[in-house]
Amino acid sequence: MNKENASALPGFIFPALFAAGLMVLFFFPWVQWQGYAIKGVDFPAGRFFRVAESEFRFGNPYPALNISFHIFWLIPVLSAGILLFHFLKKQNLLIGRAAGALSLALACLYYLFTHRLADLGIGGNVFSMIKWPWYILCLCGAGLIITSPLHGGMLKKILWLAAGPLFTLLAFFIIEKKVWTETHDDLQRISADYVLDARDLLQEFLTSDSSANRKYKEKIVAVHGKLSKTEILEDSSVNIQFSDSLGNYLVFSFEKNNFEQLKHLEPGDSVSVKGSCSGSIFSEILGTTSVSFKRSVLNKNDKP
Repeated sequence: MNKENASALPGFIFPALFAAGLMVLFFFPWVQWQGYAIKGVDFPAGRFFRVAESEFRFGNPYPALNISFHIFWLIPVLSAGILLFHFLKKQNLLIGRAAGALSLALACLYYLFTHRLADLGIGGNVFSMIKWPWYILCLCGAGLIITSPLHGGMLKKILWLAAGPLFTLLAFFIIEKKVWTETHDDLQRISADYVLDARDLLQEFLTSDSSANRKYKEKIVAVHGKLSKTEILEDSSVNIQFSDSLGNYLVFSFEKNNFEQLKHLEPGDSVSVKGSCSGSIFSEILGTTSVSFKRSVLNKNDKP
């Protein structure tokens, strides 16, 4: 081996090692939410938000964006491409930087979302819920970018390192702000698309969740019935439930500015509420169906 090849060898081997790390760690648990291990693959596969919504009632506020999540399948695909180029003794620097940026973007999303769950009192602090593969994946993603030769030197590498997390931060806070600005008054002025008894609505989802989701998802639904449960969270936001004898339930999530109106409600009270339907989730562990509603308000205008 001549001197030129020997000096190039470390820069040629390290990207392959980092790529192998990304490809393997993508299928390992990155976080654990109260016993639910969430892998990197769970985000593009859809399980990430299914668990968050069914178990913690903190789902994706914009389901229409789900199709865009498939871009993160590129992490193992690009990593495999890097390994292929390595065995062919070639380099493709762009796919290495892209794989690194995507992995750091997804890692940032897992951190932000888990931090929000911790703020709601779910699990411990964020770092107790993040698992060791997440840390190593971050090192591998950054390593792919740092060891990639790039015209412009360290400045461009820093830009590539920051690109994924910055994009995730920006998107996360824009969506979060938009959700929080969908206030009590906004929904109170909107007429309900459907007005139903809680038992009848729940039965529709139990009979055919696919047709009920097509009918009610993202629609404004007013529901009346006898309250089964009131749950006051640590930040003073409130969830109320209408449930059947088998544990299936409708859950309406209220912002903390509704706390004074809701704090005196007790199981058995007859109430009428209105919210935007997020759809149903079936919990395989509990064997029950839950139907969640966001932007909920006490119903004053749409009478059954």
